[in-house]
Amino acid sequence: MKPLTRRATAVYRRATPSQVGTGRRWYPDAHEVARDQAAEHGVTIEVASGILAALSPRMGWGMNVTLAERVLYTKGTLDHGCLSRSLEHANAIYHGAAPLEVLRGPKTRAFYLAILTEGDSPDPVIDRHAWDMLTATRGAPAPSIGQYRAAAECMRRAARIVGERVHDLQAIDWIAWRARFWTPGVNDHRPQPTLEGARQW
Repeated sequence: MKPLTRRATAVYRRATPSQVGTGRRWYPDAHEVARDQAAEHGVTIEVASGILAALSPRMGWGMNVTLAERVLYTKGTLDHGCLSRSLEHANAIYHGAAPLEVLRGPKTRAFYLAILTEGDSPDPVIDRHAWDMLTATRGAPAPSIGQYRAAAECMRRAARIVGERVHDLQAIDWIAWRARFWTPGVNDHRPQPTLEGARQW
């Protein structure tokens, strides 16, 4: 899996200073989003982070945040808007299920812990953008469990090489890779472009 590690470090080294700064802030900013939602709706940060993670499969961050707001506003009764399993998990977390018992996939579990810890957990988030970047293929088929684990280890190795936290590297690479194919304003849900960071969606 050495080519995957090299791609992760190469994309990082081509990132602009702005992309690096935004990537380093991404998970602390995502934590602030979860904290604000928790305070507004009277739930714990674990619940708010878990709902965000549960809704994340096949979901852009802007819509992810919007749907999490709707789950919280409807007190865990939302029944449309995204994948049915995602809603089932998000509603279960709202009603008291432990996020790590509900979230079964390695990506959603890693995303939950990354949001909760402000990017200070050990397991990188290998979402579709990260997998595309690592394989240098847009729209690559989803990785198998074995491929996911190998990709996560490559991201950890790359983070050690460049001297970044693994979640910061993943976020920087995510932003830099996506920016190559992104048209400003397209698919944004607020006036600010989603590439500007987790608090601007």
